Amino acid sequence: MKKVIFSFMLSGILMAGCATTNYDDAHFNRGFNYYEQGNYDRAIDEYSQAISIRPAADAYYNRGLAYDKKGLYDLAIEDYTKSLSIKPNADAYYNLGLIYDKKGMQDRAIEDYTRSISIKPAADAYYNRGLIYDRQKLYDRAIGDYTQAVILRPQHGDAYYNRGFVYEKKGDYDRAIENYTKSISIKPAYDAHYRRGVAYGKKGLSDRAISDFRQACDMGYDLGCKDLQEILRNK
Repeated sequence: MKKVIFSFMLSGILMAGCATTNYDDAHFNRGFNYYEQGNYDRAIDEYSQAISIRPAADAYYNRGLAYDKKGLYDLAIEDYTKSLSIKPNADAYYNLGLIYDKKGMQDRAIEDYTRSISIKPAADAYYNRGLIYDRQKLYDRAIGDYTQAVILRPQHGDAYYNRGFVYEKKGDYDRAIENYTKSISIKPAYDAHYRRGVAYGKKGLSDRAISDFRQACDMGYDLGCKDLQEILRNK
């Protein structure tokens, strides 16, 4: 069974020093501090006060983050969109992509990840767009995005893992094994060992498959234990 690894980390808050100095900085700064403390309701109140004095991109963006953290996605979309209407911001497009992805609006998410990438190419935006292409079975596009993710962040073990799984689905077991191995070297995990074991099995390399299934089993993965027992019975 595939374990797809998602990246739903929001792009960060704009610090107080980034605020436009023409509006009431005190509200913006207090909003920033409340956000950092996890007090999102108070942060929203302070950013709303700042916006009432001067509707600025940074305040809309940060208030959008607070709404996002509270799961108020429609309000977050509204604020990110207002922020973008004032000033282009790769992070706002990225966060919109995350929301639309969570809401199941995959094509809209792709659009926003693409806009984010056009402003500031980033590993997470490529990776998340690749996940959507993967789900849509657009495997060559997914491979392309996972590849860009590992170019920008060579230690992106999840991108190697998911690229390996795409190659496995395409029947390219050698490349699948290569990517699973790289993922394991960065972040050992039962799913990568298991999938590499499956790929070895497809190539008829039962001893290597046994080794990976055993490793996955030892790491607590029941399916690894099941396949290990089955391959040992049939050996």
